[in-house]
Amino acid sequence: MRNNGGEGHGLPGGFKTAAEIDALVFISNALAPVTPRINDDGDVVTGPADQHVLVKSLLHVDRRPVLIRKIVEVSPDRARATAQYYDGVGNLIEGKFEVPNVFSGLKGRALPTLEVFGNSWKPLCYLPERVTDSFTGRGVEEAAIVEWLNDEGSRSCLVYGDGGVGKTTLVVETIRRALDEDIEITWRPQVVTFYTAKRFQWGLDGLKQIGAGQPHLMDLLAHLHTLLLGRRPSADMYRKSVSQASTYLQEAMRSELDLRREDHLIILDNAETLIESDQDRDRLGSEMREISRRIGRVLLTSRRLEAVGADPVEVKALPDSDAIQFLREKGGRKLNLAAINRASDASLLAAVSELEKRPIVLEALLSALSDPHYNTLAKARKRVEGMLARDLGEFLFSDAWSRFSQRVRGLLVLMARVADLHDLQSLRICAEIAGVTLQDAEKALRESSGIASILHMADGLQVGFSRNFLRFCEKKDGPTESQVTQARSTYSRFVSRSQTFAGDRIAAAFRTPLARAAYQARKDGDTDAAKGFYEQAILVDSNNGWLFDRFAYFLFHDERNNPAALYQARRAVELLPNEGEVWYTQGIIESRMGSAREAEASLARAETLGVSSVRCSIQRAWAYAKSRPVPQTGLARRELLLLEARTKALSVNSRERIEVERIRTRIEQLEASER
Repeated sequence: MRNNGGEGHGLPGGFKTAAEIDALVFISNALAPVTPRINDDGDVVTGPADQHVLVKSLLHVDRRPVLIRKIVEVSPDRARATAQYYDGVGNLIEGKFEVPNVFSGLKGRALPTLEVFGNSWKPLCYLPERVTDSFTGRGVEEAAIVEWLNDEGSRSCLVYGDGGVGKTTLVVETIRRALDEDIEITWRPQVVTFYTAKRFQWGLDGLKQIGAGQPHLMDLLAHLHTLLLGRRPSADMYRKSVSQASTYLQEAMRSELDLRREDHLIILDNAETLIESDQDRDRLGSEMREISRRIGRVLLTSRRLEAVGADPVEVKALPDSDAIQFLREKGGRKLNLAAINRASDASLLAAVSELEKRPIVLEALLSALSDPHYNTLAKARKRVEGMLARDLGEFLFSDAWSRFSQRVRGLLVLMARVADLHDLQSLRICAEIAGVTLQDAEKALRESSGIASILHMADGLQVGFSRNFLRFCEKKDGPTESQVTQARSTYSRFVSRSQTFAGDRIAAAFRTPLARAAYQARKDGDTDAAKGFYEQAILVDSNNGWLFDRFAYFLFHDERNNPAALYQARRAVELLPNEGEVWYTQGIIESRMGSAREAEASLARAETLGVSSVRCSIQRAWAYAKSRPVPQTGLARRELLLLEARTKALSVNSRERIEVERIRTRIEQLEASER
């Protein structure tokens, strides 16, 4: 009636108000059970009151509905809505926000198939859509992947980095740019296939499971079989080993498709999910070599630097400039978020620095800003911090965490409770309390760059935990308060000793905190602590000959361990062959060990390099007096006569005259025993 009436889409001439109202009431009542509504908790729901479900794609602002005008799919899991709503004073506000992509779940579940990619060489491809429409930065990493693609002699490439840094995004974007011929590559694969071992995914609704069971490389081979041959593999294939199944698929590719390994690019996403133990890691390496040797070149992503014999490309959090550019591009230009457009670069950097600059965290910040309830940087950041302490933290670190032993977990929580920044000594102390070797501790810290950054400084390594990981550890069971106190007090004593160093005649030996702590501990009479500090100091400052010299003297003088002292003295001589003092220290030790000939040589070298003849003569006398197997009393007496002449003018209380008298007493005892 309305369409055909003279008023067009207006009301017809025979309009009856009561009938129209009755019709509208009838329709409203009929649709009421499925009409979205805002419940008492502020959620948008639909369905009967006792069976309602959340509607996650609709929002409201203070119970005023947000009207969606347009929806665009931007990735497999996200859609962008253009929307309007009225504020509290009746002004119409326009904006954009992102919601879960409900449309991707409506697609059929037929067998996956290859599709012809419309470029100049028309490869067959099975690839996901671009993960984001705001790809930013990553020029260096993209160039490294392109370099690998062009190196046809290399079978595999590993793109690795922590969860949320954008490994999959980088790989999919790079391959799609290459296929679109926006990037020039010399190698042109005829087939490109994609397989993900991912089982959990972070999205706007938090952490959700997207796969079941423990994935295995046989799943990859079955997936490739289905894609390449258009049918699922028979049960016989599942009874083969990965190596045997690879050979079987290689032959099928050759006989049915005339497809060579050199023409096939395989993308294996989230390879770390295939590993639950060190044995799994070793097996994955050998099996991946078989696949890359027989079926295709392999481009892997993983959260760790896996032992797969691949060219490595590391992906880290975005640098400051790229993080700001991403927020401006997506949050400002595409989502038109007022908080982003109003903020200065410094304000944006301050906000994201507190959260860390991983793309997944930046995405979460923009998603929070899209919600009118969190439309300021401060509110959005606080919301994301809460997410990091819950699901997002688990997503970022749970994979690495599950592979750590119970003791290593205890160590990491202990370190996180003690401080967010550790030096080598602090790491040693915590490792000792947790019962973990230093080697295993360093391995765990290198397992995931998102857990901690490790820097090699002049005086040893420095470990800095990420803020996200510190939040992750807050709710983890860990050390007792007494263990935390023990670690802090032990380190405090070390720092106190290293800072109260008053100096030594060979100051160059004590240029690191560990060496200074060793000096002070020896001065305090704590020889056990001094020895431990010396042992650690020579590992940190391994090219410091003076440090080895002082350690040798400590072992000789304080520990009375001449063999160990001689070993360290020889290291000092190797590093400082033109320094008389280190030859002199070696001569002292050799003389006390009764190695007269070796002591003569060392002391002669020391004298030619400037050590006083009296000091060297005293040690030669001791070498002859303590010579083994038989003391050389005659040579000792001759050296004594020379010393008496050289020290005659010195005070009787001088160190040299006192040492000469000790040598005289020793020689007289030897001569008496010989008679």
